[in-house]
Amino acid sequence: MVDTFYSNSLFCKTGFFPQCERLDSQNIKCCKFGGSFPVLRGSEAPVCEICGNQLELLLQVYVPALPDTILSLFPESKRENLYTIFYCTDCMESNQNLVSFEYTPDDFDELVFVRPKADSKVESSEFSMFEELLTYDDTSNSFHEAFSSCNMDGYEFETHMRQLRDSMPNGAKTFLGGMPRYEQGEQIPEGECVLLANIEDDCSFSMMWGDAGSAQLWMKLIDEQPKFILIWESG
Repeated sequence: MVDTFYSNSLFCKTGFFPQCERLDSQNIKCCKFGGSFPVLRGSEAPVCEICGNQLELLLQVYVPALPDTILSLFPESKRENLYTIFYCTDCMESNQNLVSFEYTPDDFDELVFVRPKADSKVESSEFSMFEELLTYDDTSNSFHEAFSSCNMDGYEFETHMRQLRDSMPNGAKTFLGGMPRYEQGEQIPEGECVLLANIEDDCSFSMMWGDAGSAQLWMKLIDEQPKFILIWESG
């Protein structure tokens, strides 16, 4: 019964799970979490507007290194670019427009790396490859509406989903694209946006979102310019 339910592509979608190497990479042409980050020569590390502390690199996105499905989410004119996306791990705000910087290939020779702050919470890990796996929706409003109209046993369904998640390689919970995993009900930024990443504490990502929480990194295009929004909820 559960397999039949998920034969509907509305509720399952391919996600791309990063295989990571834990090192403080200073490679411009890669995707990675945390660690040292590039800035234009002469620029300073970005700081939080609320607390004044240095921001941490949440995610570095070198667009050409993304799986084709994720790369296609970016405007064609942006597909050779590098993006650095920052977050304040001291304030831990949710539903927040993140500080980000865009660099074109013409900028690359002028980029220098800045070390992360001493008490950084996001451990540096460089993406070495992506594993393509199905992700499942069992938390959205659409899911709950569809589930309530089906004759399925709730306990059986929860047991099946727990087994599916436990079967993920190395307990992976962090992936690009795919289906968002909400903890306290569906939360999506206003306006048209796409899910860039679902981020949880696992073998790829080192920081917890409250008590066993989950974060979604959304991308919104404003006049063809990517803007990044983070929403997280505690479990």
